[in-house]
Amino acid sequence: MMKEKDYQQLLPLRSLYAHKGDCGRVGLVAGSRSMLGAAILASKAALRAGAGLVYLMTLPDVSAEIQAQCPELIVLPLLVSDAGFLLPESAPMIRDYIQEYRFDAFGMGPGLGRSEDTYGLLTAVSSYWKEFSFCTLLDADALYCLDIVLLRQALGQRFILTPHVGEFRRLFSEEADIVFDSHIRQERCQFWAADVDQVLVLKGANTVVSDGKRTQKNRTGGPALATAGTGDVLSGIILALLAQGMLFYEAACLGVYLHGLAGDLVSEEKGPCLIASDVSDMLPKAWMKLSSL
Repeated sequence: MMKEKDYQQLLPLRSLYAHKGDCGRVGLVAGSRSMLGAAILASKAALRAGAGLVYLMTLPDVSAEIQAQCPELIVLPLLVSDAGFLLPESAPMIRDYIQEYRFDAFGMGPGLGRSEDTYGLLTAVSSYWKEFSFCTLLDADALYCLDIVLLRQALGQRFILTPHVGEFRRLFSEEADIVFDSHIRQERCQFWAADVDQVLVLKGANTVVSDGKRTQKNRTGGPALATAGTGDVLSGIILALLAQGMLFYEAACLGVYLHGLAGDLVSEEKGPCLIASDVSDMLPKAWMKLSSL
């Protein structure tokens, strides 16, 4: 079980001569017409967690709206359906953005929505997975569109999957007892991480991280984090750590720890009345608290 000093030693170090390109480029496919906020939350969290550049690939014609809330983001347009979901025909555009902007970490999922278009987009992008040199994080609606067959076809590529318990049960056909028993959650997370040879982050009370060989139960965070958007913030944090050169399992463990610690610090001020953006804004204090231990 990792201790605070272990987490402290994982914190990325930045050279005195670093420029933004040295600090990691994150690419994120996220958002739909009714859930643009999820895309903004994840992207802003990636910046707060130290990424030098964050490229948000999302709906066209929303750049002004997004940059009004987070002017540091680079917004790249994709194709959108009349219903407000990103179209499968966006996949070649995503591939072109990957080649042009040279992402160090790539994510899909926050706010994409559960639709046939989203399923088609994930399937289309999956045909390029073998070309990717970076780790891919799949969260939220990308996980809803993922199935075990598609995941096993990607053996050899590196993923971090961040399901909550419901998404985990759907993806791996798990029984209901995983909801209530922390020991079973830990055991099953490790089993499936080994089975698919990927890093799993099973979110919830005492979030579990496993790569199939190593398993870590997180000790930070609490029920105040049970509010909309906090999972999107976690995805952004992990992506930023990956982009700064961290290994997959270590990035997931540290990201979960920092996310929970930021939530704890907000809870000390606001009790259970926090919102997801509070957690993102508290990341600098969480980072400094961990680095000073």
